[in-house]
Amino acid sequence: MPNSAAGRQTLLRAGKTTSGLSTISAQNGKNATVMLPPVAAQAAYVRDAEAVASILRPQAQSLESANPTVAALLAAAFLAHEVE
Repeated sequence: MPNSAAGRQTLLRAGKTTSGLSTISAQNGKNATVMLPPVAAQAAYVRDAEAVASILRPQAQSLESANPTVAALLAAAFLAHEVE
């Protein structure tokens, strides 16, 4: 919430001094209300994040296993080029 417009307004209101200056202290930050989405929406976000992770995981593993082959091919290509 602090990065949202509502969060900004909350912190500014909490930080107003009697002289009208805005000062946001550590205590204002500690006392700030953090709004959370409903539990069902949180669960949906977790499911979506896990689904993305399950797609990315095999891709990362494939990339990791391909790196030595790519390095060997590049080394061979550049060594062959230097020999000529």
